[in-house]
Amino acid sequence: MSRLPIPTPNVSIASLTSPFTRRSLRTIRNTLSAAYTTKYSISPVETHAAVIIPLCNLNGNPGLLLEVRGKLRTHSGEVRCAFFFVLFTALRPRWQSFPGGKVDPTDESILHAALREAKEEVGIDEDRIEILGRIGPPARSLSGLRVWPYVVSSEACVRVSVK
Repeated sequence: MSRLPIPTPNVSIASLTSPFTRRSLRTIRNTLSAAYTTKYSISPVETHAAVIIPLCNLNGNPGLLLEVRGKLRTHSGEVRCAFFFVLFTALRPRWQSFPGGKVDPTDESILHAALREAKEEVGIDEDRIEILGRIGPPARSLSGLRVWPYVVSSEACVRVSVK
């Protein structure tokens, strides 16, 4: 009877228990750049949206910034911010999302839409956001939007405006 090969474990590119550092963010940027090289066309017949996935440190712990939304069909400015730390806090059943939204005709690019929405929703200025890269292919949401996700870092996350 032959044995199946034992898969080698994936090597972690950044610690999820230590704060994000310049070095770990550079490693994440380089990994995203190497992994997602495909250029996707933007279909004019689809409605597009963009989100940022903000990597942040708070009190020496790495985490992600998510919006906590009420049970509304649209959030209409009723967004509150909360930190959820991947390893330390279980996500509770609420409406959570990354900052972002629909691309407006006035947006210079899809990424610009995500940055504009981050400013509107959680108060993080574009100049306080470091773009690390796009992650994955743009995916279709349940409501039919083509969503473009971008990984970012911001030290401003600890000073987000809470609505």
